[in-house]
Amino acid sequence: GQQTAATGFPTHTGPLFLPYATCCATGTRRYVYEKVGNPDDTMGPPWDTDYSWRVQLAGYQLTLVENAVVHYRLRHGARARFLQAYNWGDKQLNLQLRYGMTPWPRYLAYCLYGLAQRGANLVFGTLSGKRPFSFWVWHWGFARGQLNALPRLFMAQMRGQGAMRGGAWEEQRGETDQS
Repeated sequence: GQQTAATGFPTHTGPLFLPYATCCATGTRRYVYEKVGNPDDTMGPPWDTDYSWRVQLAGYQLTLVENAVVHYRLRHGARARFLQAYNWGDKQLNLQLRYGMTPWPRYLAYCLYGLAQRGANLVFGTLSGKRPFSFWVWHWGFARGQLNALPRLFMAQMRGQGAMRGGAWEEQRGETDQS
């Protein structure tokens, strides 16, 4: 799983790289919810990351409840897993638009590196027999979805939409230049 007592919360998602709780295992105290508000369903699949970041930017910490048990049924077929991951990867752009965009050439390089790495994992991981093809295809789908979002990132940057790198984070923490 992504979040366990041993590993804690994942932090691998940019642009903020703050810890986040995955949606199948999220609970919020009422006073935090009343301050932060509803999750933003316009974010798409990364709503959980967005909400976790909003909670932290409002001054609260995420807490892992080690004895909580969650039953979450994963998609098993390769096509279903690819499509789910593709959608998640594509919608990661919403985090970039809200919290600070990576310049599109860097994002392209990141996407191409991810595709190459996950493509190799798809082939050699499956051949190793350690995990089934449907496991590896999820990561390939996520990388393809991220690449699919590149034209929208490019257009948003050309139009000056969204926050550039660090904008929302600095504004929330009061670190912007006031001159």
